[in-house]
Amino acid sequence: MTSDRMLTIARGMVAALASAGMLACTDTPTTPTTPTSQATASAPSAQLKRTKFMAFGDSITAGEITLPVTNSLTGFPSFKTIQVLSAAYPTVLNSMLKARYPSQASVIFVANAGLGADKAEYAMERFDAAFDLYRPDAVLLMEGYNDICCGNNEVGVRKAEIGLSDAAADARNRGARVFIATLAPSKPGSRSTPLNIVQSANERIQVVARGEGAYLVDVYSALLPEVATNIGIDGLHPTEIGYQRIAEAFLAAIRADLEVR
Repeated sequence: MTSDRMLTIARGMVAALASAGMLACTDTPTTPTTPTSQATASAPSAQLKRTKFMAFGDSITAGEITLPVTNSLTGFPSFKTIQVLSAAYPTVLNSMLKARYPSQASVIFVANAGLGADKAEYAMERFDAAFDLYRPDAVLLMEGYNDICCGNNEVGVRKAEIGLSDAAADARNRGARVFIATLAPSKPGSRSTPLNIVQSANERIQVVARGEGAYLVDVYSALLPEVATNIGIDGLHPTEIGYQRIAEAFLAAIRADLEVR
Protein backbone atom coordinates (compact mmCIF):
# COMPACT_ATOMS: atom_id res chain seq x y z
CA MET A 1 0.00 0.00 0.00
CA THR A 2 1.40 3.38 -0.93
CA SER A 3 2.03 6.09 1.65
CA ASP A 4 -0.54 8.35 -0.05
CA ARG A 5 -3.14 5.59 0.22
CA MET A 6 -2.35 5.09 3.93
CA LEU A 7 -2.66 8.83 4.59
CA THR A 8 -6.05 8.94 2.91
CA ILE A 9 -7.32 6.02 5.02
CA ALA A 10 -6.01 7.62 8.22
CA ARG A 11 -7.76 10.87 7.45
CA GLY A 12 -11.00 8.99 6.83
CA MET A 13 -10.75 7.23 10.20
CA VAL A 14 -10.21 10.56 12.02
CA ALA A 15 -13.22 12.08 10.30
CA ALA A 16 -15.36 9.09 11.20
CA LEU A 17 -14.32 9.16 14.84
CA ALA A 18 -14.98 12.89 15.05
CA SER A 19 -18.46 12.59 13.58
CA ALA A 20 -19.24 9.82 16.04
CA GLY A 21 -18.22 12.01 18.95
CA MET A 22 -15.29 9.77 19.93
CA LEU A 23 -12.66 12.51 19.69
CA ALA A 24 -12.50 15.12 22.42
CA CYS A 25 -12.82 18.74 21.25
CA THR A 26 -10.10 21.00 22.58
CA ASP A 27 -11.25 24.21 20.87
CA THR A 28 -12.97 26.95 22.87
CA PRO A 29 -16.75 27.25 22.43
CA THR A 30 -17.86 29.27 19.43
CA THR A 31 -20.26 31.28 21.61
CA PRO A 32 -18.39 31.91 24.88
CA THR A 33 -20.09 33.53 27.82
CA THR A 34 -19.18 37.20 27.84
CA PRO A 35 -18.31 39.14 31.00
CA THR A 36 -21.50 41.13 30.53
CA SER A 37 -23.75 38.06 30.40
CA GLN A 38 -22.01 36.61 33.44
CA ALA A 39 -22.50 39.83 35.37
CA THR A 40 -26.18 40.19 34.52
CA ALA A 41 -27.20 36.54 34.69
CA SER A 42 -30.39 36.16 36.69
CA ALA A 43 -29.76 35.45 40.36
CA PRO A 44 -33.19 34.64 41.86
CA SER A 45 -31.73 33.83 45.27
CA ALA A 46 -29.89 37.16 45.46
CA GLN A 47 -31.35 40.42 46.69
CA LEU A 48 -30.23 44.02 46.82
CA LYS A 49 -30.21 45.80 50.15
CA ARG A 50 -31.04 49.05 48.30
CA THR A 51 -33.00 49.43 45.09
CA LYS A 52 -33.49 53.16 44.44
CA PHE A 53 -30.46 54.66 42.72
CA MET A 54 -29.73 58.17 41.51
CA ALA A 55 -26.90 58.69 39.02
CA PHE A 56 -25.64 62.26 39.31
CA GLY A 57 -23.14 63.99 37.06
CA ASP A 58 -22.60 65.87 33.83
CA SER A 59 -23.01 65.01 30.14
CA ILE A 60 -21.29 61.66 30.60
CA THR A 61 -24.00 60.66 33.05
CA ALA A 62 -26.65 62.20 30.80
CA GLY A 63 -25.49 59.97 27.94
CA GLU A 64 -24.05 62.31 25.34
CA ILE A 65 -22.12 60.83 22.43
CA THR A 66 -20.30 62.40 19.50
CA LEU A 67 -21.13 61.66 15.88
CA PRO A 68 -18.94 62.43 12.84
CA VAL A 69 -20.37 65.04 10.46
CA THR A 70 -19.10 67.26 7.66
CA ASN A 71 -19.04 71.01 8.25
CA SER A 72 -21.50 72.46 5.73
CA LEU A 73 -19.48 75.68 5.40
CA THR A 74 -15.93 74.36 5.15
CA GLY A 75 -16.49 70.82 3.97
CA PHE A 76 -14.09 69.57 6.63
CA PRO A 77 -14.86 66.61 8.91
CA SER A 78 -16.32 67.60 12.27
CA PHE A 79 -18.64 66.12 14.87
CA LYS A 80 -21.79 66.88 16.78
CA THR A 81 -22.78 65.89 20.29
CA ILE A 82 -26.20 64.39 20.96
CA GLN A 83 -27.85 62.84 23.99
CA VAL A 84 -28.82 59.20 23.59
CA LEU A 85 -30.76 58.20 26.68
CA SER A 86 -30.89 54.55 25.69
CA ALA A 87 -27.08 54.46 25.64
CA ALA A 88 -26.56 56.37 28.91
CA TYR A 89 -24.91 54.28 31.61
CA PRO A 90 -27.83 54.77 34.08
CA THR A 91 -30.25 53.33 31.50
CA VAL A 92 -27.97 50.37 30.77
CA LEU A 93 -27.33 49.80 34.48
CA ASN A 94 -31.07 49.87 35.20
CA SER A 95 -31.61 47.04 32.71
CA MET A 96 -28.68 45.07 34.10
CA LEU A 97 -29.96 45.31 37.68
CA LYS A 98 -33.48 44.26 36.73
CA ALA A 99 -32.11 41.29 34.80
CA ARG A 100 -29.92 40.14 37.67
CA TYR A 101 -32.52 40.63 40.42
CA PRO A 102 -35.84 39.64 38.79
CA SER A 103 -37.69 39.34 42.10
CA GLN A 104 -36.98 43.03 42.75
CA ALA A 105 -37.36 44.26 39.18
CA SER A 106 -40.56 46.14 39.96
CA VAL A 107 -38.88 48.27 42.64
CA ILE A 108 -35.44 48.76 41.08
CA PHE A 109 -34.82 52.04 39.30
CA VAL A 110 -31.82 54.13 38.35
CA ALA A 111 -32.73 57.78 37.94
CA ASN A 112 -30.59 59.76 35.51
CA ALA A 113 -29.74 63.15 37.02
CA GLY A 114 -27.00 63.97 34.52
CA LEU A 115 -26.75 67.44 32.97
CA GLY A 116 -24.48 68.52 30.17
CA ALA A 117 -21.77 71.10 31.05
CA ASP A 118 -22.43 70.64 34.78
CA LYS A 119 -19.56 71.30 37.18
CA ALA A 120 -19.01 69.69 40.55
CA GLU A 121 -18.06 73.13 41.84
CA TYR A 122 -21.60 74.46 41.40
CA ALA A 123 -23.61 71.24 41.66
CA MET A 124 -24.89 71.27 45.24
CA GLU A 125 -28.12 73.16 44.64
CA ARG A 126 -29.00 70.90 41.74
CA PHE A 127 -27.93 67.83 43.73
CA ASP A 128 -30.26 68.73 46.61
CA ALA A 129 -33.17 69.28 44.22
CA ALA A 130 -32.55 65.96 42.46
CA PHE A 131 -32.25 64.10 45.75
CA ASP A 132 -35.55 65.59 46.95
CA LEU A 133 -37.18 64.56 43.66
CA TYR A 134 -36.00 60.95 43.47
CA ARG A 135 -35.47 60.10 47.16
CA PRO A 136 -32.79 57.50 46.40
CA ASP A 137 -31.29 55.13 48.94
CA ALA A 138 -28.06 54.94 46.89
CA VAL A 139 -26.26 57.66 44.94
CA LEU A 140 -23.85 57.16 42.03
CA LEU A 141 -21.50 60.14 41.60
CA MET A 142 -19.33 60.71 38.53
CA GLU A 143 -18.41 64.32 37.95
CA GLY A 144 -15.45 66.65 37.50
CA TYR A 145 -14.78 66.58 33.75
CA ASN A 146 -15.90 70.18 33.25
CA ASP A 147 -14.02 71.37 36.34
CA ILE A 148 -10.63 70.12 35.12
CA CYS A 149 -10.89 71.16 31.48
CA CYS A 150 -10.11 74.42 29.71
CA GLY A 151 -6.72 75.36 31.11
CA ASN A 152 -7.37 75.70 34.85
CA ASN A 153 -6.52 72.07 35.40
CA GLU A 154 -4.98 71.95 38.87
CA VAL A 155 -7.39 74.55 40.23
CA GLY A 156 -10.20 72.54 38.68
CA VAL A 157 -9.00 69.34 40.33
CA ARG A 158 -9.34 70.98 43.72
CA LYS A 159 -12.79 72.38 42.88
CA ALA A 160 -13.96 68.96 41.67
CA GLU A 161 -12.70 67.40 44.88
CA ILE A 162 -14.60 69.87 47.05
CA GLY A 163 -17.79 69.57 45.00
CA LEU A 164 -17.80 65.77 45.09
CA SER A 165 -17.03 65.74 48.79
CA ASP A 166 -19.95 68.06 49.52
CA ALA A 167 -22.37 65.95 47.46
CA ALA A 168 -21.14 62.69 49.02
CA ALA A 169 -21.46 64.09 52.54
CA ASP A 170 -24.94 65.39 51.82
CA ALA A 171 -26.07 62.01 50.46
CA ARG A 172 -24.51 60.15 53.37
CA ASN A 173 -26.15 62.44 55.91
CA ARG A 174 -29.49 61.70 54.27
CA GLY A 175 -28.94 57.97 54.73
CA ALA A 176 -27.96 57.07 51.16
CA ARG A 177 -25.17 54.67 50.25
CA VAL A 178 -22.65 56.53 48.10
CA PHE A 179 -20.67 55.24 45.13
CA ILE A 180 -18.05 57.56 43.62
CA ALA A 181 -16.51 56.86 40.23
CA THR A 182 -13.11 57.84 38.95
CA LEU A 183 -13.14 59.84 35.72
CA ALA A 184 -12.82 57.95 32.45
CA PRO A 185 -9.59 58.40 30.49
CA SER A 186 -9.35 60.79 27.54
CA LYS A 187 -7.85 60.16 24.14
CA PRO A 188 -6.58 62.75 21.65
CA GLY A 189 -9.39 65.00 20.47
CA SER A 190 -10.72 68.53 20.59
CA ARG A 191 -12.21 68.06 24.09
CA SER A 192 -9.64 65.78 25.65
CA THR A 193 -7.87 66.47 28.92
CA PRO A 194 -4.24 65.35 29.42
CA LEU A 195 -4.11 61.98 31.14
CA ASN A 196 -1.87 63.30 33.90
CA ILE A 197 -4.59 65.79 34.86
CA VAL A 198 -7.27 63.09 34.78
CA GLN A 199 -5.04 60.89 36.95
CA SER A 200 -4.47 63.78 39.37
CA ALA A 201 -8.22 64.28 39.65
CA ASN A 202 -8.73 60.57 40.20
CA GLU A 203 -6.21 60.54 43.02
CA ARG A 204 -8.22 63.25 44.77
CA ILE A 205 -11.46 61.38 44.03
CA GLN A 206 -10.03 58.34 45.78
CA VAL A 207 -9.27 60.53 48.80
CA VAL A 208 -12.86 61.80 48.79
CA ALA A 209 -14.25 58.25 48.62
CA ARG A 210 -12.14 57.13 51.58
CA GLY A 211 -13.00 60.23 53.60
CA GLU A 212 -16.73 59.87 53.03
CA GLY A 213 -16.83 56.09 53.44
CA ALA A 214 -18.05 55.77 49.84
CA TYR A 215 -17.52 52.80 47.52
CA LEU A 216 -14.96 53.67 44.84
CA VAL A 217 -15.89 52.61 41.28
CA ASP A 218 -12.77 52.53 39.11
CA VAL A 219 -14.20 53.60 35.76
CA TYR A 220 -10.78 54.82 34.63
CA SER A 221 -9.23 51.37 34.80
CA ALA A 222 -12.30 49.77 33.21
CA LEU A 223 -12.06 51.94 30.09
CA LEU A 224 -8.32 52.51 29.73
CA PRO A 225 -7.27 49.18 28.11
CA GLU A 226 -9.52 49.83 25.08
CA VAL A 227 -9.69 53.61 25.26
CA ALA A 228 -9.71 53.99 21.47
CA THR A 229 -12.96 52.01 21.32
CA ASN A 230 -14.51 53.26 24.56
CA ILE A 231 -14.04 57.02 24.00
CA GLY A 232 -15.54 58.92 21.06
CA ILE A 233 -13.99 61.15 18.43
CA ASP A 234 -13.98 64.28 20.58
CA GLY A 235 -11.63 62.57 23.04
CA LEU A 236 -14.00 63.02 25.98
CA HIS A 237 -17.45 61.43 25.66
CA PRO A 238 -17.71 57.65 25.74
CA THR A 239 -19.06 55.64 22.86
CA GLU A 240 -22.04 53.35 23.37
CA ILE A 241 -19.57 50.56 24.11
CA GLY A 242 -17.84 52.85 26.61
CA TYR A 243 -21.12 53.54 28.41
CA GLN A 244 -21.70 49.79 28.56
CA ARG A 245 -18.34 49.39 30.28
CA ILE A 246 -19.18 52.14 32.78
CA ALA A 247 -22.48 50.41 33.60
CA GLU A 248 -20.62 47.13 34.10
CA ALA A 249 -18.19 48.81 36.50
CA PHE A 250 -21.06 50.22 38.57
CA LEU A 251 -22.87 46.88 38.51
CA ALA A 252 -19.80 45.09 39.84
CA ALA A 253 -19.51 47.63 42.65
CA ILE A 254 -23.20 47.37 43.53
CA ARG A 255 -23.02 43.59 43.59
CA ALA A 256 -19.96 43.66 45.84
CA ASP A 257 -21.45 46.17 48.26
CA LEU A 258 -25.21 45.65 48.26
CA GLU A 259 -25.96 42.09 47.15
CA VAL A 260 -27.10 39.58 49.77
CA ARG A 261 -28.19 35.95 49.47
